[in-house]
Amino acid sequence: MTLPLLRPGIFSAGLLSFVTSFNNVPLSLLLQSRTFRTLPVTMLDYVQQSYDPMIAAMSTLILAGTVVIAIVAEKTLGFAKIFGGINK
Repeated sequence: MTLPLLRPGIFSAGLLSFVTSFNNVPLSLLLQSRTFRTLPVTMLDYVQQSYDPMIAAMSTLILAGTVVIAIVAEKTLGFAKIFGGINK
């Protein structure tokens, strides 16, 4: 009984934390190790060392991927079912 009621909140929190993690470079700098580098840190290093538009193209692809995921989620389940809500 409790798990189906918690599912939209858990999914929303996971999605929000995933999207927010792309903008949190200071936290990513603290969490990286010698062998593993996160995407925001790699992008920041590339911008500091190079001046070509590859990062802009990469950001556009990430944005397009996010939009595609949102459209697929809306078409298959609907946002009201995924995120919960009062209009069921």
